Amino acid sequence: MGRISTSDRVKERIKEWLKRLLAYVNDDLGLTDAEDKYFQDKVSVNYDNFRTLIVRSELEPLVKLLFPQDPKKDLPQLKETFRHDLRVLKSLGILEDNRDKRQGSSYWHFTIKLWHKSTEVNLEKFEQKWDESKGIDPKKLVDRPVLPTTLTSDITKIVPQRLISAQHNLPTRQHGTLIGRKQEITKLLELLSHHHNNTNLITIEGLGGVGKSALALEVAHRCLQASQNPELFPEIPSFEAIIFISAQSQCFMGSSFPRRLRSERNLGDIFRVINQTLNHFDRLPPTLEAQLDAIIDSLSRQSCLLTIDNLETLEQQDFVLGFLQEIPPNVKVVLTSRVKTGLGTIIGLDCLNAEESLELIEHQAQQKGIQLSHSDIQSIYPKTAGLPLSIVYTIGQIAVGGMVPDTIPTGFDRSNQDLAYYCFEDSFRQFRGQPAAQLLTAIALFPQPASLESLAYVALNTTEVTTTKLGLNQLFRRSLLEIQQERYTIHSLTRQYIRADYQDSSSNISDIQNRWVGWYLKLTQPCLALDWQEWQDYSFIDADWMNLRTVVEWCREQGRFADFRDFWQRLKGYTLFGGHWLERLDWLDWLIATAQQRQEPATVAEGMYHKSRTLAHLNETDPNGEAIALGKQAWQLSDSQNWQFQFDIAIYLATLHSRKQEFGLAQDWLERSQTLLQPPVEEEAYIRRWIQTRYCKAEIHWRTQNHAPAKDLYLEALAKAKEINWQLMISYIQGWMATLALADRDWQQAERLLKLVLEAAERHHDYRSLAYCQRYFALLEKQRQRASLACNWAESAQISFERLRMTQEAAEMRTLWENRN
Repeated sequence: MGRISTSDRVKERIKEWLKRLLAYVNDDLGLTDAEDKYFQDKVSVNYDNFRTLIVRSELEPLVKLLFPQDPKKDLPQLKETFRHDLRVLKSLGILEDNRDKRQGSSYWHFTIKLWHKSTEVNLEKFEQKWDESKGIDPKKLVDRPVLPTTLTSDITKIVPQRLISAQHNLPTRQHGTLIGRKQEITKLLELLSHHHNNTNLITIEGLGGVGKSALALEVAHRCLQASQNPELFPEIPSFEAIIFISAQSQCFMGSSFPRRLRSERNLGDIFRVINQTLNHFDRLPPTLEAQLDAIIDSLSRQSCLLTIDNLETLEQQDFVLGFLQEIPPNVKVVLTSRVKTGLGTIIGLDCLNAEESLELIEHQAQQKGIQLSHSDIQSIYPKTAGLPLSIVYTIGQIAVGGMVPDTIPTGFDRSNQDLAYYCFEDSFRQFRGQPAAQLLTAIALFPQPASLESLAYVALNTTEVTTTKLGLNQLFRRSLLEIQQERYTIHSLTRQYIRADYQDSSSNISDIQNRWVGWYLKLTQPCLALDWQEWQDYSFIDADWMNLRTVVEWCREQGRFADFRDFWQRLKGYTLFGGHWLERLDWLDWLIATAQQRQEPATVAEGMYHKSRTLAHLNETDPNGEAIALGKQAWQLSDSQNWQFQFDIAIYLATLHSRKQEFGLAQDWLERSQTLLQPPVEEEAYIRRWIQTRYCKAEIHWRTQNHAPAKDLYLEALAKAKEINWQLMISYIQGWMATLALADRDWQQAERLLKLVLEAAERHHDYRSLAYCQRYFALLEKQRQRASLACNWAESAQISFERLRMTQEAAEMRTLWENRN
């Protein structure tokens, strides 16, 4: 093989096509629809946690993508040029060739090392790497072995994402300019700077309404600006991830939840926000301890600013504080609290001084488009005592009423919340009984920002939004409303005041709560038409999950069994595939107990069946036999007229016994299921269950080493599954067939099938299936004696299994990659 060139011309050419490749994976290339379809079908380029870029493609379409306008060379020349450039990257240790057969192959599979999430940073690092290689004799720059890249915990997470300079979930600032607090801003930024290595926890303490959240959010946004444009803000600390968690928005109405559950909910919600902000698509593990390990691992991978706002509203704060003690040193934590905590370095906030208060009054007046005389401005300050929220409420009242209220008493004690509440109440009572008051009452029910349509329905019982917009505008002018990305929410103290007002009959809270429940029953109505045993697109639930969960649990707290049961029917598929294990088990316990009291055996049976499935997902070995015991109780309570439900229980119990190596019992339950499957029945229902019997029987043969009949049964089931387009079952069958091919050492067939399963698992976020794919890829590469790839897959599978609490499988994978030599 000939020498390779490392001229500046070659460097610039590689930079250009690298830039184009990154633009393609980020969907920033500006392709036409026809071009986009052509390349999507032929070129696969995906991120591996931004650490590497994974490319799979035939050579010709890849060259057409990366060299679109080069009139000087024809396609064969471009192909040769591209091969040369890949060899250069390999020689520099930037590229790893993953092809099985390299000589004469037109199919390419390689990974390119990345340094950062930013395209610009990656190109700069590439140049640095290139310049460092200038000291190497070009004659020695021939193809040389490159050590395989170490795969991260997210090796197979190849969902394309747009590159940004900092991952964040910061809400919009409600103020254009933060008045005052210059000293506090300077102090907080200084503490967040990375040379303050010993200061990783900062707490902002002060009265409600004094501006703690505003200060924390202002500084977080400044850090975001610095992260996006470090050359413009060199004095401000930058972070790779900035996470803002409002503890107030995570709280639930009522306190009847079990003590353990309340603490897990609080910490679990924090974990979910972190997971989502870091763009981790894998669901969190089922237990709090495993979630903690996963989150700490995620946070340790980048510099991070984590803000937890309204700490005092959390239940069981010791759980959260325990988490904070585990946070790695690369994470800076900012807390805000109305009560003294003594945690970390304290920044205490007091009311604004006279000068700052007058500036805020004038600024708020300008924002509301009102003119105040000098005497008006001077008179407002003593009545608001420099408390920012009181100033905001008061200016909002003036914006609507047109005159300075003269009923605000002076001399309020700054050590309590009386003044802010008085200012709120004085404004609120002026529009009681009006649509705006109903809207404010409704908004307080939503822990997360609410949509315009939901507020129109819940507050005003209408689908027409004109009146709703007018009412929301009135609230906004009164400074009682905040707008976040076309959704509506309120200040945490405003929410507290409104909930305290629920006892007032004039608020029509019962009607509003009924419509609140009705809105979410309506939102989830499409789920009833979805097959809960098939992969589905539940993104419309993801966007409103916290609000929806609050409604469901409020129904439970209020004893609204019928509504709760209706929600369960809609959400049983979403909670199973979405990994909401705590909610699922907790809800099912209440559903079963209440249905038993109401003497509804059908509901009890279904609850037991789904609880059994949840326990089996947590640990399919069912060490205590609890899952099997619940399944058998469900069978005994099941209605003989509902043959489909009885079939589901029987085939499920056959599978459980098979996995416990109890093949006699497995065969007994399989035969019961087949007895139930007697035509005439509805055609598709019959076909689906016929497929399941073949699938279960094949698994029994597989586990008893009878591979030939297992393969025949899988092929039969696969053909039928394709006839009715049952995507989940198609993928699962292909996975089992891959294991048979692996047992027969048919490596090409095993790899082909595993790739299909891998793509489907990633597309539908089925991480149990994904973990098994990683496992079998590791075993495949081990058989091929490709130790490096086998170890990479094994390490990735180990982490995936650990996150799913599948300890036996995780231990097997750990043994494989630790014993690679």
